[in-house]
Amino acid sequence: MTRYFLLPVLLSVFFLFSCNSGPGPGGQATLTGKVYAYDYVVNSNFTIHTKTDSGYAANTNVYLVYGDDPTYGTSVKTGPDGTYQFKYLRKGKYKVYAYSFIYTHATTDSAVIAETEITGKKSNVPVKDIVVNLKQ
Repeated sequence: MTRYFLLPVLLSVFFLFSCNSGPGPGGQATLTGKVYAYDYVVNSNFTIHTKTDSGYAANTNVYLVYGDDPTYGTSVKTGPDGTYQFKYLRKGKYKVYAYSFIYTHATTDSAVIAETEITGKKSNVPVKDIVVNLKQ
């Protein structure tokens, strides 16, 4: 009888200690922010640029890095008002980024990174605006 009781207890303990509790999916917290963009018109040799518009950027890719991972774990697109949201996250440190066009180089984009931390299990953490340059 003890043998039948011991096996489920050992499996439960093994399962609990093998779970990853660091940053990443599987929690109840949310990160929310906005992407603000400056639109530029650039000439063919990238020497002259003109700012044409600015505002919160719709349909822009935003990426989320879990902790110190070398690559992003997930991505979303901003809504019509530039808002993005990453749901179901665990406590930990995160990097949120979007790409910004560097108008002095023909094909170069640079990541604009906002770092944040989730400290509560059910937190809704605001992320500072990510400000990028877009090319027309």
